[in-house]
Amino acid sequence: MKKIYTSLIIFALSIASVFSQVTDVVLLPGSNQPKRLFLVDNILYFSQATKISYIDITETDPVHTVLISNLNSPGGMEIKDNFLYIAHFGDGDVIKVDLDDPTPSIIDVTFFGNTPNMLKFNGNDLYFTDNNGNRIYKYDITSSSPTAETFVNTPNNSSPIGIDIKDGILYYSQANMGNILKLDLNNPNGTPIEVVSGLIRPIGIEFKGNDLYVADVDGDKIVKIDVTQSPTIAEDVVTNLNLPTDITFDGDIMYISQLNKISKIDLSLSVDEFSTNNIVLYPNPTKDYLTISNLQSDLNFDISDVNGRVLKKGVVSPNTNIDVSSLSHGYYFITFDGVSSITKKFIKN
Repeated sequence: MKKIYTSLIIFALSIASVFSQVTDVVLLPGSNQPKRLFLVDNILYFSQATKISYIDITETDPVHTVLISNLNSPGGMEIKDNFLYIAHFGDGDVIKVDLDDPTPSIIDVTFFGNTPNMLKFNGNDLYFTDNNGNRIYKYDITSSSPTAETFVNTPNNSSPIGIDIKDGILYYSQANMGNILKLDLNNPNGTPIEVVSGLIRPIGIEFKGNDLYVADVDGDKIVKIDVTQSPTIAEDVVTNLNLPTDITFDGDIMYISQLNKISKIDLSLSVDEFSTNNIVLYPNPTKDYLTISNLQSDLNFDISDVNGRVLKKGVVSPNTNIDVSSLSHGYYFITFDGVSSITKKFIKN
C-alpha cells in the first residue's frame, strides 16, 4: 500500500511548477559524456568513458582538464587525505590517485566487487555500491588487506547505485526498483527500510540538509525527499532534463551531469529571479529589435533614455523580441521587473 501512496504523490507533484531553472556549465559532446560528479574546494571532478576530468567552477567559462586517462568506465569518486578514490566500474575494483602528483598513476585499493559504481566515506570506512553484483561493500582503507566485506545484499536485479550517509544511516538507490532505501550503519543485518518508491530509475543521490536529492535518469528530472517527514514524498525540483545521472552541491548551487554536458541551477532563486539575474540582450548595438535570452517567464519592462525619461513600456515573453525601431540613435536603459529588478544598457543605431 505504501508504494501506491508514494507513487500517486510523486505523479501529482510532477505536474506542479518547478521553481528552479537550468544553465549549462560545460558541454562535453560524444564520448566525453559526464557520468559521476564530485566537488571539493571549487574543483568539480567528473568521470567519463576512459578518464577523470575536472573544471574550476569559479571560472566564467571553465575549460575541462584531464586528471587521469586510460581508465575503464570510471564511476563515483571520493576524496580522503588528498587521494581521489575512484570506483573503477569496468575493471571491477576501487583505485585511487594522488592529487599532489602532477602526473598521477593508478594505485590499487580493493578488487572486491563486480561493477563498483558509487562511493561514500564514513571515517576510514569506504562504502561502495556494486549494481551488477547487487551488493554494497564496506572497506577499511587503513587495512593492509585488499579484502572488502559485504555490507548488505540487495535483491537480484535491484541495481544499487547511488549512496549517501547521514546521521549514521546509509541511504542507497535501487535503480531497477525505482526506490530509495536506508539502513543503520551499526545494524547491517537489519532489514532495510524503504524511504520512497515510485521513481523511474534513481541513480545519483546526495543530501542537502534534511533533503535527499535524487537524479531520476529515466524520469529526466531531479527530485528531493525530506527524510524527516512521515510519510516521505518525492517532490520535483527540476524537470525536462536529458538523462541526468548525478548531482552535487556548492551551497545553493546544484550541479547536474546530463547527456553531453554539466549544468547547474541556483536553488535559492525563483523563476522570476532567475529570469532577471541571467538575461542577456542582443544584438547590442541594435537597429530594430532586442532579443532577450535566458528569459524563463513573462516580465514587465520599461525603456528610458539617459535623462531618465521612460519612452516605452510593455511585457516581454520568452522567445519574443522587443521592437525598438522607433527609438532615435543613442544610449538607452531597459529595466526588467520580476521578484528582483535589473537594468541593462543598450545602443540604438
